[in-house]
Amino acid sequence: MTRIYSNELKEGIIYSAPLFFDDGVNMFLAKRRSIKKYHIDILKKWSIPFIITYGTVIDDENAALHHEDGTELEEIEPLEEELMELQEEEEKKKHMPATFSVQYLNRIVQNFSKNRSYVLKKIRSLEESLKQIFISIQKGETVARTEVESITESLTELVKDFPSETLNIIISMNFDSTYEIKAIIASIIGILIAKNLDMQKKDRANLLVASLLHDIGMRGVSKDITEKQTKLTRQEFELLKLHLLKSARLTSEHLYYPKEVGEIIMQHHERFDGSGYPEGLEGEAIHLSARVLSLTDSFSAMICRTGYGKPLSGYETMKELSQRSDKKFDPKILKSFIAILGYYPVGSYVLLNSKHFALVIEANETFPYQPRVQILSKSSENDAKINIGDIINLQDYPQLSIVSQIQNAEA
Repeated sequence: MTRIYSNELKEGIIYSAPLFFDDGVNMFLAKRRSIKKYHIDILKKWSIPFIITYGTVIDDENAALHHEDGTELEEIEPLEEELMELQEEEEKKKHMPATFSVQYLNRIVQNFSKNRSYVLKKIRSLEESLKQIFISIQKGETVARTEVESITESLTELVKDFPSETLNIIISMNFDSTYEIKAIIASIIGILIAKNLDMQKKDRANLLVASLLHDIGMRGVSKDITEKQTKLTRQEFELLKLHLLKSARLTSEHLYYPKEVGEIIMQHHERFDGSGYPEGLEGEAIHLSARVLSLTDSFSAMICRTGYGKPLSGYETMKELSQRSDKKFDPKILKSFIAILGYYPVGSYVLLNSKHFALVIEANETFPYQPRVQILSKSSENDAKINIGDIINLQDYPQLSIVSQIQNAEA
């Protein structure tokens, strides 16, 4: 296997085997196809550091004429190039209906970008507010419950008003792994799961508070333990487990939340198969909200960037969590989680085999690999049946499939 760094890629080079994105799974370019300028541009556009191949450079100038036919993605054109073509077509008043003009596409992109910027600023502000609460409580200072409830109310409104933008931020930002941002991510996903499971209002409120404060006791744990990259010793693991008790006590003694909130916090490291801690509880012996937090806490840890590990993409995270469906997590809650985010999470950008660039706007519980998407670019294959701005259910288009999720795409 050869890793080819994007900044070293040259136009005109041909490889004897297919080129893959940096995940090693999704194809970037078929074998014996010449590297073009737009291939290099798209890697730069989406900050893809390298691509992978099992082949070698070949000198056959005619190699590109003899590539095998197939349904794989062969060329990926950047959004800017597509927009330029669309602008030319609109000026000529030919191929594009007025309802799907470049101006319409620009409005879609601009509105989404504007909302996305607002959501990101709001999340950063809430992260800082939560950090100050954590620090104050650690110092033994008095913190009013209204400060916590201000954050929970803001998160609830954010998810209600900007669901796609909020999920897009979570999936694409690669946040640094802080206790505060992981708590906010777990809280956001918890809000959605609680709604999907039709939990009672009181239970939703307790889950949200527990999600926000579940790691408040971790600030007192030595970094020698929390940042250790090798396996913890028995003594270190026992010290780590104390953060559960400390978090539960701080929540009840400083903020006077009900006993149930502390119970959720105490059990959020229990696992459905009984392999968790501190008590090794199994199945429905674990509080329902703790089973939800168990999943959302794991998700937030996988999706964030650490000093010693690359964060997983939304798709990779969904795949990883799904593989534990009959082990670590309650299958009912995992099913709800997938229904909300899908294997291609809401708010993520994807490339279709038709060479359309699209935004995932709704998951598909029955067919998780076929979400509802909004088309953001015209295909170079001139498919007259699909226009920019169209919202389509992929299950209704058997000829279409997602080739790759695009990470860190900026609308």
